[in-house]
Amino acid sequence: MEANYLAQVIQQLWYYSEQVSTSSAAYVKARSLTEQLLSWYEKQDLLPEQLLEEVGQRCLPVHPLAISTITGKRILVTGATGCIGQLLIQELLRYQPAQLATLSRRPTPSFSSSGVTHFTADVRDQAQMETVIKAVQPEIVFHLAAERNPDRAEREEVWAATTNILGTYNILSVCERCPNVEQFIFSSTGKSSRFYTEEVYAATKKICEWLLYHSAVRNPHLRIAFVRFTHVIDNSLMLAELERMLGDRRFISLHGPERFITAQSGLEAAQLLINALAFSQAGRCRFLVIRNLPWPVSTLQIALSALKEHHRHTDELLPIRFVGTPQGYSEKFFRGQVDWQTPRHSHLLLNAYESDRTFIDPMELLMISETSWVFEEPINTLVQELKQFPDRTTVRLLLTQCVQACTRSAIEQANPQRTLRILMTGLNPRYLKLDQCQPQDFSWIITTMITAVVGAMEHGKVQIPQADTQRLVEVCDELSLSQLRQRLQARNYLVAS
Repeated sequence: MEANYLAQVIQQLWYYSEQVSTSSAAYVKARSLTEQLLSWYEKQDLLPEQLLEEVGQRCLPVHPLAISTITGKRILVTGATGCIGQLLIQELLRYQPAQLATLSRRPTPSFSSSGVTHFTADVRDQAQMETVIKAVQPEIVFHLAAERNPDRAEREEVWAATTNILGTYNILSVCERCPNVEQFIFSSTGKSSRFYTEEVYAATKKICEWLLYHSAVRNPHLRIAFVRFTHVIDNSLMLAELERMLGDRRFISLHGPERFITAQSGLEAAQLLINALAFSQAGRCRFLVIRNLPWPVSTLQIALSALKEHHRHTDELLPIRFVGTPQGYSEKFFRGQVDWQTPRHSHLLLNAYESDRTFIDPMELLMISETSWVFEEPINTLVQELKQFPDRTTVRLLLTQCVQACTRSAIEQANPQRTLRILMTGLNPRYLKLDQCQPQDFSWIITTMITAVVGAMEHGKVQIPQADTQRLVEVCDELSLSQLRQRLQARNYLVAS
């Protein structure tokens, strides 16, 4: 009964959302519905004071090996003006490096008083990177410089791709040639755990991870690792936008009622980067995630909590409106992405292929995994094209081609039994219905995986049970994959005979 009431209120709020900014009647109605939502959530005790305060206080212990690695070393941090960059600098200074240098596009005068040397440079310019590396002669490099806003990345594809991919390539290639550099640590995102993505920001980070993998294999003298962050509340774009809307005192715009975030603190992020020093390994590309992240919280719950606090101080209640999901945030969650059959290694920031290569640190706070081989040529081609700073349409095409070619190569090399298991989880009709998804939402990755499984089946590398075959045939019909359907049925007929 309670759930039905909540669903009805949300449905009505969706209806009035489009008119909130233009119709006073819709504004009043949306405000009344927001008040009903607020009342319902309070009755369910879902709006504690300082909803995310506990997350902001989280921290990680730093591994002793990481501390000893920092002490007495020359260190360079790129992206130093960012929130995480500044927190990382504060943490590094605790462990007495011989020299700490920072790099960003903007000057950072606040660091001059702390004994930190700052360089103003653009990571997209390799000559500038060579100048900085030559001046600092770092033994450790933390590369954080990036475009991190998914919305801006969708609007400014050239900027995002050249900053994230070309920038990483530039500083990494200089570090490869510098004999002093012992370790290279990179900051990535949980979005790159997706098997496939067409979102610009996620694609750029995913490609960067592949760049790091091939560099690690080619350069065993340089230990390379990266970390994957989830939603860092200290520099949260969503919380900053929420604060801005409260200040405007008009309305609160949300993507929708069923959007969730899993958050971590900025300090955790900085300490995770430092811990990567202790787990990097020559010739391999390892990455770290925080094992025990907080339970996901809905953005609606966060907004209502902020509205409750705002109402207490101003005696005004702003209406919520739902605006739909913009590009950069629109891709749906494919259930096959997570390894549900191995709970100890299941994690939202690790995909099911990566979980096979995952181990947990002795304190059981971190999960450490490795990236897998992908075809390198598409990455090299992309980098060379980005050096010409092509137009935005070309950049989108290049990103898609690169991600598709690399992902296809990884799936073709993967264990076909694992791929079949991923497919059967992701194509479970019950889960698809629960998530309000359909196979068309994941058309490219499903087609690629079915192609790989059918090829492996034809070479006798995997057997597909009858029930799974029937489900795959149904999906082939839905996606108009007639040739794959025929190959599945032909093989199934031979086995049955």
